[in-house]
Amino acid sequence: MKLPEDPVTWAFQNPHADSILSVLADRKPHLPLEVRKRQGIAPESFRKAVHTLTGYDLVRIRSRKGARFQGTPRGYGIEVVLEVTPKGLQVLDLLDGFRGLLRERQATLARATKERWLTP
Repeated sequence: MKLPEDPVTWAFQNPHADSILSVLADRKPHLPLEVRKRQGIAPESFRKAVHTLTGYDLVRIRSRKGARFQGTPRGYGIEVVLEVTPKGLQVLDLLDGFRGLLRERQATLARATKERWLTP
């Protein structure tokens, strides 16, 4: 899949990018299932968002330390974790700055904008 050249625009447009990056901002490895459930994202939406985040090098997928191949319902696999990349932290910083600007001007914002960007 060829991605548009601008990961920042994609992150602003995708409703899940900000929440996934926010969870990973502590720079610790996180299990994908835990991130998905914590943010309440549907499985397919999460898979697509993570796929695009890794394509932009905002998130890294790697095997969990000490993980071994194990049986899964679909065959065999290895447990993986998600980590934010330095580039992902920069995009998250931009999103946080944008959110701060919205807080300053929230009196003039549409309700939908407030719901998406300013409600936890």
